[in-house]
Amino acid sequence: MILSVLASWWIVRREVASASRRVAQQLTSFVSPVAEGQPSPLAQLTQLMGQTMGQAMALQLKTMLMGTSSSIAKAETALAQDAMLDQVEAKNPLLALLLQSFPRVAKRLSRSPAAATALSQLDFGSIFKGEGQRSESAGPGGGNHRGSWDF
Repeated sequence: MILSVLASWWIVRREVASASRRVAQQLTSFVSPVAEGQPSPLAQLTQLMGQTMGQAMALQLKTMLMGTSSSIAKAETALAQDAMLDQVEAKNPLLALLLQSFPRVAKRLSRSPAAATALSQLDFGSIFKGEGQRSESAGPGGGNHRGSWDF
């Protein structure tokens, strides 16, 4: 029995020593240059990791800065659009009331300063007071048509 324990111990010791030498050889070959003037696999791996991390950090920084500049540009655009709508509403209070009732129209107008300016110059008061409407008693060809559009 003692003999089998000693034999087992000797075999295990020999295998551990052999495994230790193989690990040491692998580590040495990983850390040592492959050829003269060539970097070691460890140096190549370190360089690759550094490049990958640097690219990831640069991309993250770029994304962060682009997001910041984008939000600033959006805020400036929204401020300019609001100022333009305020000017249109100040010129024509009835138009302001209509734009509050129709927010999508107001949004479209805020994106088109020329359309907003043209719309602000319209005289909505005369439209709602009835000026320029067709009279019921005097239609085309005379007679009383009472608003009918029959042809």
